[in-house]
Amino acid sequence: MNEEILKGLLEENIIFIKGKLTNEIADYVQHSLFYFMQKGYPEIKIYITSSGGSVDIGLAIYDFLRHYPGGKIGIVQGYAKSMAVLVLQGCDIRKAMKHSVFLIHNLSQSDVKLEEIRTPEKINKLKEKMEKSQKKINRVIAKNSKLTEEEISKNFNAERYISPKEAKELGIIDEII
Repeated sequence: MNEEILKGLLEENIIFIKGKLTNEIADYVQHSLFYFMQKGYPEIKIYITSSGGSVDIGLAIYDFLRHYPGGKIGIVQGYAKSMAVLVLQGCDIRKAMKHSVFLIHNLSQSDVKLEEIRTPEKINKLKEKMEKSQKKINRVIAKNSKLTEEEISKNFNAERYISPKEAKELGIIDEII
């Protein structure tokens, strides 16, 4: 998105998260929150249209949002997939547009290097790391939804697309707009 448009959105207390969650997106969110802190912690809106991204980046953005003391309204436009669902949980009020789509699933690892799985010990180490990350994700979603960590693990073992209505029933969002 063009820098001039992003500046205009910041003036209106809006953060726009679009695309894959990358280091650049995390930096943009963090810098935007610092900007809002200088403005006296106004209530902000975070618009999300994202296919997700790495666990570490998603958790970092979630933490940035969670620690911002002003009000935060998250609005899903189009889709929130994978870690983007977790980012939404950092908002005080979570909304989704009527035709939005959510994708929830257990952690997957697509960028594994051969060196990381050459021996059973390395495979076990990778598995342990992934299980720890999955527990962190489940804990965040459980804290902010109507589900227990066990229900999350069981229900989202495979990829699952859900509607805003289902997301509201599960407590992943608060309102459909």
